[in-house]
Amino acid sequence: MSRLVPDATRRAVIELIGAEAREADWEHLTQADKTAMLSRWVTRGDVGGVLRPLLGSDGEVRVWVKEVALKRSLHGRGPTASSVISAALGPAAAPADSTVGDKPSHCLALSEGESVYVCWDRSANAKHLFWAALNALEGEMSPLRAVVAFVETTADATPDDRRQTLERIARRCGLTVTWIET
Repeated sequence: MSRLVPDATRRAVIELIGAEAREADWEHLTQADKTAMLSRWVTRGDVGGVLRPLLGSDGEVRVWVKEVALKRSLHGRGPTASSVISAALGPAAAPADSTVGDKPSHCLALSEGESVYVCWDRSANAKHLFWAALNALEGEMSPLRAVVAFVETTADATPDDRRQTLERIARRCGLTVTWIET
């Protein structure tokens, strides 16, 4: 049985999980380490102990932690739409009002009078970005072109051979690729 988690409880648990996930560098943990951390949260009194009476079971607590707390606490850690658009299309480009979205992060941008679909994430999610860009070109948005921006850090740089492969795939699909280091 799943019930609504009260706002104050939700905010407190999300803040706690977010702080611990950031400290552990969640995005770069192995799957085994992520699983172990999730299990600890579920069994701890300040997370699972608070949520279990509201959600009904350890399984539902685990799903809530993954799908609500982690996504909300870690969302927004990446670059902003404005910073991606500026890096990908130049400082004169800007996101179009009300077009910024997620899954994957994307927006329409206005650059030199043309509408450009831009989506961004790590290169590990290339297939999702390519698919989103292709769908945007064929969908209702009807931008003139699509740009896929791969966001990476110096510590998590994409190897050159992988970069070349992704760039070849993008060209074959009629997409533009750009690399942004944060």
